Amino acid sequence: MLKFLFIRCLSTAIKRPKVKLSKVEVIKRLNYENKALFGAVIKPAAKKKNKAIQQDTLAKTHMQPVENEYSSEIFWQCRNFSREKASNGESIENASTSPGLVIPFSDKELQLITKFPLVPSDRGIVERQWVLHEKHETDQYKTPSVNRILSATMPEASRLALIRWKSSKIAELGEEGFQQLQKEIFARGSTLHATLEMWLSGCDPSEDTIEKTGVLWRSVSGALKEVERPAKVIEQKLYHPYLHYSGVVDCVTSIKGQYHVIEWKTSDNPKTNVGATYDAPVQLCAYLGALQANSELCDSPPTKECQYGGECYRVNPVHFREYAHPHIEKLLAKAASLAMVEIPDDVKVHKSVFTEQLKIVSNLFPHLSAETTNPEKKTKLEPTTSKPSSTINTVSPTASSVSKMDPKPSSSVGESKNTIESLFAERRAKMQAAQQSKPTPEPAKKETIPTPTRPVTSNTGISLQQALPRDINSYFPVVAERGRMAQKLAAAAPYNFFLTTITASKLTHTEPLSVTFQELLDSSLGELECSVQMNFMVDIGWLLAHYFFAGYENVPLLILYGDETPELRMVSQKKPNVTAVKVEIKTPFGVHHTKMGLYGYRDGSMRIVVSTANLYEDDWHNRTQGLWISPRLPAVPDGSDTTFGESRTDFRSSLLTYLDAYKLPQLQPWMARIRKTDFSDVKVFLVASVPGGHTNTPKGPLWGHPRLGYLLSQHAAPIDDSCPLVAQSSSIGSLGPSPESWVLGEILASFRKDSAPVGIRRLPGFRMIYPSFSNVRQSHDGMMGGGCLPYVKSTHVKQEWLKDYLHQWCSRTRHRNKAMPHIKTYCRWSHRGLYWFLLTSANLSKAAWGVYNKTGRFEKPLRINSYEVGVLFLPKLLPTHTDLLSVSFQELLDSSLGELECSLQIHFVIDINWPLEHYSSAGYEQLPLLILYDGMNPKLEAISEKHPNDTVVKIDVKTSYGTHHTKMGLYGYSDGSTRIVISTANLYEGDWHNRTQGL
Repeated sequence: MLKFLFIRCLSTAIKRPKVKLSKVEVIKRLNYENKALFGAVIKPAAKKKNKAIQQDTLAKTHMQPVENEYSSEIFWQCRNFSREKASNGESIENASTSPGLVIPFSDKELQLITKFPLVPSDRGIVERQWVLHEKHETDQYKTPSVNRILSATMPEASRLALIRWKSSKIAELGEEGFQQLQKEIFARGSTLHATLEMWLSGCDPSEDTIEKTGVLWRSVSGALKEVERPAKVIEQKLYHPYLHYSGVVDCVTSIKGQYHVIEWKTSDNPKTNVGATYDAPVQLCAYLGALQANSELCDSPPTKECQYGGECYRVNPVHFREYAHPHIEKLLAKAASLAMVEIPDDVKVHKSVFTEQLKIVSNLFPHLSAETTNPEKKTKLEPTTSKPSSTINTVSPTASSVSKMDPKPSSSVGESKNTIESLFAERRAKMQAAQQSKPTPEPAKKETIPTPTRPVTSNTGISLQQALPRDINSYFPVVAERGRMAQKLAAAAPYNFFLTTITASKLTHTEPLSVTFQELLDSSLGELECSVQMNFMVDIGWLLAHYFFAGYENVPLLILYGDETPELRMVSQKKPNVTAVKVEIKTPFGVHHTKMGLYGYRDGSMRIVVSTANLYEDDWHNRTQGLWISPRLPAVPDGSDTTFGESRTDFRSSLLTYLDAYKLPQLQPWMARIRKTDFSDVKVFLVASVPGGHTNTPKGPLWGHPRLGYLLSQHAAPIDDSCPLVAQSSSIGSLGPSPESWVLGEILASFRKDSAPVGIRRLPGFRMIYPSFSNVRQSHDGMMGGGCLPYVKSTHVKQEWLKDYLHQWCSRTRHRNKAMPHIKTYCRWSHRGLYWFLLTSANLSKAAWGVYNKTGRFEKPLRINSYEVGVLFLPKLLPTHTDLLSVSFQELLDSSLGELECSLQIHFVIDINWPLEHYSSAGYEQLPLLILYDGMNPKLEAISEKHPNDTVVKIDVKTSYGTHHTKMGLYGYSDGSTRIVISTANLYEGDWHNRTQGL
């Protein structure tokens, strides 16, 4: 033994002459290598005195070894743990079986397991003999993954080679060095996978992201030229329902019209043949088998049925891929071909719509018309699928494993050509279905849209005039009266804050502070010349339909969006007046989440709308959303100074700074227009977020929560520390392991600020409003109402401290208790009211509000990932409760004050026609009126001749330096009561127009 040890030490010293190791280190490394090669030392069992103990020891020696990564091939299959109930009810282990779990296969299945086909057999003959297993998971048993099985079944030669490589690397680098090497290999693969995932999802990676992948991206980029994106499957979990294994496939997409299963592998050395990729082909085939066994690539109809059943009006192929329509599929299964399908007379939608639906389902799932579906069919059709074959393509130094298989993606070419047409066809189908189900309205009540008087260009792509009926009521569930939006907006001043109308809550349909999207385009607000819609999610068909019904089908429209769809990519080809631009975010954790509209009118004025709603139907249907609509902002006079027209809140400057952050040439004309617009009537602050690293400026912080804190410190009145911060959003991000991590440490530190002198103050409370499970279950849309609340369990389990701050959603007085909130608001509240109020697109997340960099020395202090926009309401700039007690002269004659019997007006200056007009409009033209005045006024002296009920008396002042300057009114009512009004205003229009007066 000593000789062997000496030889090993000498060998180690020869290999690494520059490293001097102690004897202890040499022995440790030697023991590590021996343990890796031969396993741990087995100590002999002590001699037992008792025979029973000896038998027990003998039984233990026959037990299965502990499972590890080098276990035998069938170890994971043969583990069994059968239990029998003892007489006392306790479970006892059966000594005849090894401890473990119940095998998920029968004995017959175990015998035939190697004969199970990788791809589906003809007519599923083999599969019929197998039981379709549900995924079996318990605390003790987990479905084995493909990687785990491959590791357990690794050939002995490969296993020893791997151990030798590992041992040599440890001897060369040491334990810590080897761990670091593993981390680098893992990070390199993760970076490549993340970049490929981004590319396959349809987004081009930024130059910085590609640079991080190094040579790996260059090696694989050539193979991506013919890869179709977005991919059908990206990083999807798989489960084989017959062979009972799981895994995660990297990608399934189409290459030259055929589906391929792709697995990305990285390597330091080129791989010239398939054999050099080790177990990669087996892994790929395992994924292929799981996909085929689940019919993931066979274009079989989905199992989840459409909730509308036979009343479904949709004609979008994407909808039919996601939801099953049994009434359509049964008709196709009975007919030999599409032409032979007989449409029943009792269909619940228009027959033209149903015919279009039949075509879509037939194209998506051609096997529904195949011979195997219905043996009674007279005409035999060719099968639409063929047996897939597996191939491996390797790229050096990145080995990308690709498995090609049929069938071709259904109607991919047809969809790409007719995407926009299908959008409007779907809308047309919905309206035709609505028209069929409702009685024909009387001509007098049917509201139609007049033809626009402005010229309409003919070459503007597809026209909606033929696709959509002129009756807007059959298209949108809630339609407000036309021409009234300007009046509604004026009544909402000075706050201009609205909530969206809730379809299922009829009381909201007539609320003065509820709006629909259609009202934002109402002609009473101005004749639209051009507009910009900045949002996250945009349903282009829904949006263009609103512009069509408003008469603005051909008006220039710029759309900045965050969530890309094929329809948005293609819309400019079909509608030249529409420009859609995807806002690229450099960081993968950020999104373009802003929800804002810019509306330019033909008279040079414009309007800003800040909202919390995405531009698609669901967000304007049964969800609570908030909007701030600016007053009409006129153009500044020619030759005005550059500072003319700026608001007290610097809203124009803030908006220009925000738009400039996009660095988009399409926004330059709008920025020029904004510079020439008068924003002096805007009484709110703009609070925005822009992705990137940020520092303070001479004007203070520009973005995120520091910006809000700065505005509050400059303009908010002193707030008592007992007033909590009340936050409410539709999503919650990762906030950290404790409240102090970010919410109390950063958010509350900014949101608590006011203009009070700096001093020792306690931290205000924090409350978070978020719908509970019962809120969602009882909502108008049931559990589907939770679709706008993406706060996942995996995030919540990391911050369960948040439960102590949560409060349920409630909005009874506004009739929105069952309308789940997608609105985002923040405020400081007390029983006396609100100290400030913020409406914004920003959820409670670090990506939206920003987080301070506490570790990086060379990084900028504030990091934000997303675009956000909101508006801040402050009492300092808006009329307070007492300021709202303003009246007009007409209101002094209001019938609610009493039925007027007679009155006396004592004033200095009187324009007699002006008060008489008010008396006449109030219905008091014939009532007695006595007027006392000072000065010479021939009209007043002659008024009694025209109006015998009016008496005018001139007051003579004895001194030449005095005047009759009293301004008072006495009002006598028919019930004998009297009212006295003392004011500072004379009785003529100028004093009641743009002058501050008191009463």
